[in-house]
Amino acid sequence: MEIAEKHQTDIFQILLAWCIRNGHTIAIPQSSNTTHVIDNVRAVEIQLSRQDLEQIDSVYPEPSRKQPLALW
Repeated sequence: MEIAEKHQTDIFQILLAWCIRNGHTIAIPQSSNTTHVIDNVRAVEIQLSRQDLEQIDSVYPEPSRKQPLALW
């Protein structure tokens, strides 16, 4: 939430920006709410700093081995 406040956005946009930060990850967010769809598109405009990335990575570390995709 601290990072979202810093970027004047919401946490979902920050997490989406984090997911797509390296250009090698595809995120497929879904929403039928027009406002949420626009928010998802705007996530690409968020420039996370090295400090932001380190802070998020400390909470969500990279997996050390392959993991199956969680399906609900």
